[in-house]
Amino acid sequence: MRYVCIILLTFAFYSCFLFNINITENIQIYNIEYKKIKNDYNLIFEIQYKLLDSSGDHILYPELYFKYYNGGSINNGKMSLIFSNIDESICNDIEYELFSPEINFVYGNIIISNKEAKIKRINVDNIIAYDLNNNKIGYLLFGQNDSFDNSGIVFIYSTQNTEIKYEDDYIIFDILLYKGWNTVYCYSNKKVNITTNNKYFPKNHKWRLKEIK
Repeated sequence: MRYVCIILLTFAFYSCFLFNINITENIQIYNIEYKKIKNDYNLIFEIQYKLLDSSGDHILYPELYFKYYNGGSINNGKMSLIFSNIDESICNDIEYELFSPEINFVYGNIIISNKEAKIKRINVDNIIAYDLNNNKIGYLLFGQNDSFDNSGIVFIYSTQNTEIKYEDDYIIFDILLYKGWNTVYCYSNKKVNITTNNKYFPKNHKWRLKEIK
């Protein structure tokens, strides 16, 4: 179970083809206290592609560490996300991007159908909100932080189609990635499920905006 907890933390975790649940278009946004927001904001995906160091260069020259992409907007409190094409050179091997060395050791029998595929994981809190004066206001939250079952999502951009599968007594990986943006869902249903199938994903989560003080 220790490794299950590691995975839930590691997967602070859109399938264009599996959209029984609408979680990205014309969705009401709440503040951290679950009160409806009525403001207008622009959204930017802030994707880190280089490890930070102690030099502080990421503060002075953030473009050396982050890529920025249009993420859509919040209008009168309703959010619609935009999924732009990203620079595929920032994508990494699946094992590097998704699994720590410890998890790789334990789950050594993970099946990856196309190891030529490179991916980039984009967490929900990588979506940054700016006001109309271009001031950074905060970042988005969805699931995990507002649930007792650690359920949540991450977005994954993949350079090629690939499939990731694994199952044991505690956890199931069932991830089908298409080229482009995908959503991976993490939730508990007898076992911990990390999957692109949202059939059993909890439907009560709300998108929230956590302001930066």
